[in-house]
Amino acid sequence: MPTYEVELNGQKFEIDAPDDAAVNLAVKQLQTQSAAPKNAPVEGGYSSGPGWTKPATAFGSGIADMALMGFGDEIGAALDSAGSKILPWREPVTYEQALEKTRADQRSLAETNPVSTIAGKVTGGVGSAMGLGRAGLSLAARAPAGAGLGSLVARGAADGLLLGGAYGFGSGEDGILNRGYEAGKGAVIGGIVGGAVPVAARGVSSAYRSVMDALAANRTAQNAGTSPEVARMLSNVLEADGSLGAQGAQNMARAGQEAMLADAGPNARSVLDTAIQSGGPGSVAARNAIDARVARGADDLTTALDDSLGQPQGVFSARQAIADTARPALRDAYEVAYGAPIDYASQQGQNLENIIRTRIPGNIVGQANRLMQLEGNQSQQILGRIADDGSVTFERLPDVRQIDYITRALRQAAESGDGQGAMGGQTPLGAAYQNLSRQIRTTLRDIVPEYGNALDTAADPISRSQAVRLGGRALSPSVRTDEFANSLDGMSIAERGAVSQGIRSEIEHTVSQVKRTVQDGNVDAREAIKALRELSSRANREKVTLAIGEQQAERLFDEVDRIATTFELRAGVAENSKTFARQAVAGRIKDITEPGPIGTVAQGEPLNAGKRLVQILTGQTPQRITERQQQIYSELADFLTRPAAQAIPAFRAMTNYGTQTAANQVQARAIADFLSSAGRRLAYPLSGQLREGQR
Repeated sequence: MPTYEVELNGQKFEIDAPDDAAVNLAVKQLQTQSAAPKNAPVEGGYSSGPGWTKPATAFGSGIADMALMGFGDEIGAALDSAGSKILPWREPVTYEQALEKTRADQRSLAETNPVSTIAGKVTGGVGSAMGLGRAGLSLAARAPAGAGLGSLVARGAADGLLLGGAYGFGSGEDGILNRGYEAGKGAVIGGIVGGAVPVAARGVSSAYRSVMDALAANRTAQNAGTSPEVARMLSNVLEADGSLGAQGAQNMARAGQEAMLADAGPNARSVLDTAIQSGGPGSVAARNAIDARVARGADDLTTALDDSLGQPQGVFSARQAIADTARPALRDAYEVAYGAPIDYASQQGQNLENIIRTRIPGNIVGQANRLMQLEGNQSQQILGRIADDGSVTFERLPDVRQIDYITRALRQAAESGDGQGAMGGQTPLGAAYQNLSRQIRTTLRDIVPEYGNALDTAADPISRSQAVRLGGRALSPSVRTDEFANSLDGMSIAERGAVSQGIRSEIEHTVSQVKRTVQDGNVDAREAIKALRELSSRANREKVTLAIGEQQAERLFDEVDRIATTFELRAGVAENSKTFARQAVAGRIKDITEPGPIGTVAQGEPLNAGKRLVQILTGQTPQRITERQQQIYSELADFLTRPAAQAIPAFRAMTNYGTQTAANQVQARAIADFLSSAGRRLAYPLSGQLREGQR
C-alpha cells in the first residue's frame, strides 16, 4: 500500500491509503480535528493516533464485523453521521460520507494488520456461534446424543448456510443485487464448511481409533503368543457374546486345569468348530488335543465316582458279597448284643413293652419265627399266643434276638406283599410296617447299647443288601426324593455305604449299555456323557447328597461340573454336516484349475487376463489368499486349544485388549465431539474468511 506525505498547518503527516480518494478523506478528517477545540475528543480513524494502537483497533474491527453479521460498517456509519450532527465541535457528515470513510478504514486496517483483523473475526465468529448455540438457535448444537453422521452433516450444513448467507448479505456494498450475490456466495461456502466439519471430525476420530487399536492388537498378540489378526478377531468375537472379561474367566475357571480358550464362551467354541472343519495341520492338532482331554475327563469321572461312591460291584454281586462276608462279623457282634438283657422296668423298657404288646401283628410274629428257624436260630422261640382276631398275647416278653427278628419281619413285609406298591413304591401299609420297624430298633438301640454297636459296625446283611437294592433304584425317576430320604432315615453307617454302592453299581450298569456308533466310535467318551447325564438332574443330585452327605457330594459335583466342560467342548466341535468340507474342497480345486493370464486370454477374456496378471504381480492371487485363510484357521484352532498354562495368560491379554479398545472408543468419541464442537464454532468465521477471499 502506498504512503502519502501531506503537510497541513505546518505539520507533515504520513498516510497509508489505497488510493487518492482515501487520502482526501484523511485530509478532511485532519482538517476537522485541527479546527476542533483542544478539549474535544479526537475522531478515530485508520490514520489517527499512535501506530501501536492500530493492531488493537483492527482486532476490535474484526470482532464487530463478524459479531454484527457484516453490518458493522453500516451501523458504525449511522452512529458516526448522527454523532456529527449532535456534537457541536463536529463538522456534520452525511451517512454516505461516513459509510465510505468506515469502509476505507476497515480495508486499510485489514491490509496493514491482517493477523489482528483475522484474529478478531475468528473471535467474533466463535462468540457468535457460541451465543447462537446457547440460545438454541443452532441445529448442530441441538443434535441428539448418538446422532448419525448424515444428521450431523445436514445440521452443520444448515447452520453454515444460514450464517454464511447472513454474513454475505451484511457484507455486500453495492445495492440489493450485490448483497444478494454475496449472500448466495456466503451461503454456499458456509454450507460446505459447516457440512464438512462433522466429516473431518469423524475422520480424525476414526483414524485415531484405528491407530490405537492396531497398537493395542500388536501388544496383545505379543503377550498372547499369536498373530495380531487372530488376537483382534478373537477379542471381537468374545466381546460379542459377553465372554471377554469376568464371564469368560469364570467359564474357564470352571474347566479347572483342563481350561482352554475355547471354554470362554459359545462364540469361542463356534470359531473353533469352524477352524477345525476348515482342515489343515492346526485343525488336526486341535482335534487331537480335544480327544486327549476327553480321555482324561473320562478317567477323571471314573475316579471321582469311585472316590465318592465306591468302586462298582454290581447290585447282585454286592448283595451276595454282603451275605458271604458278613457272617463271621455278624455272629460275633450280634451274639454280644443278643446276650445283653433288656431292662423292661425302665421308662424306655416300658415303652418298648407297650409297642410289642399292642402293635405287633400276629403274622409278623409268625414270620419272625420262620426267619429264626430258616437261619438255624431255634434256641428260643417268641412265646406268644395269636387269637382268632390276629391279636397276640405274649407269655414271656421277647429278648434282643427275638425283637431283632421281629424288626426284620416288619421290613420284609414293608417291601413285599401288601406293603409293596405300584412301580416299586410302598403302600400306606408298607410305610406303616417300615416306620414300626424303625421305631422298635431305635428304642432297642437306646436300651441296649451293644445292639446299637452291632448295627453300626456290622450291619445286618439283609438290611445292607436291601440298602444296595435301594441305591440301585435311587436314580430312577419313579423314586421320589422325599421317599428316598424317608428310606434313609435311621440307617446305620454301613447301610448308607451300601446305598452308595448301589448307586455306583447302577451308574456303571447304565453306562455299560452304551453302544458304539458309526459317527462316534469313542465308547469311553460316550459312556462318560451318559454318566454325566445321570448326575445332571436336580432330583438325582439331591438323592446322591442324601446318601453320601453334603460335603462329599459337593466335592463330587464340583468335579463332575468341571469334567462336563470337556464334553461340552467336544459336543461343540463334533463332526456334523460335511457341507463345509465339500465347499472348501470345491473352492481349492477351483483355485488350482483357475487359468493364468494366457489361459484367460485364450478363453476370450482379455480384461480378466489383465486382472489375473495384476494379481500375480502383487501376490494377491486366489490361491495365495486361500493359503493365508488356511494359515489363520490353523492359528485359531491351535490358539483356542492350548493348555491352561498358556490359555489363561492369553485370555488375560485379550481381556486387556478389550479394555484398551473400549477406552480407545471413548477417547475417539471425545475427540470427535471436541472437534465437532470446535468446528461448529469455527465454521462461521472460516466461511466468512473464505468468502472474503473470493471478493
